[in-house]
Amino acid sequence: MAARAIAEAAPVAGADERRRGALRVLTLLLALAVVLGAIVGVRSFLAHRQADSQAAAVQAAAAQPFPTSATIEATWGVRFSAVRLIDDAGDVEIRYTAVDAARTGRLHSGNIADLPYLRAEDSGAEIHSSSLMLNLHSTHAGDDIVGGSYSIIYGNSNGVLHYGQLVTLVLADGLQLQHIPVQ
Repeated sequence: MAARAIAEAAPVAGADERRRGALRVLTLLLALAVVLGAIVGVRSFLAHRQADSQAAAVQAAAAQPFPTSATIEATWGVRFSAVRLIDDAGDVEIRYTAVDAARTGRLHSGNIADLPYLRAEDSGAEIHSSSLMLNLHSTHAGDDIVGGSYSIIYGNSNGVLHYGQLVTLVLADGLQLQHIPVQ
């Protein structure tokens, strides 16, 4: 009789062990799902928060008046109008308008040394013309038409510039336009 009780108890003990093993696997999978859900939730929250922060910085920068310089306009024949981050902040666009067709030629000479560079006012980090990607004209090439819009696009190497930051634009002759808000 004792042998029979042991023989009947053995299958029950095996079934209990299988149930405990399955319960451990389910518990582990549930814990993994909770951890993954928490990671995704936190990352999503932080991404939305960062996007809101960038949008606020862009709005604040756009609300600030863009600085001008009569000396730069008289010497270079251009009025700078924006410094913007484009392409998901991977590139920097410097926008300007021709105000004197006789003097804009230096910026359009094709000589990279004649292009301006940007210096971050908070860190001192710089983006030089060696990062040049494009020099775009909304007018025909060579037609330095007063009122024509132009863009110089540099790569934002190492994320030097960020939204809302103030920068100084430095021209080849040393003239500077300071406190430009990055949009």
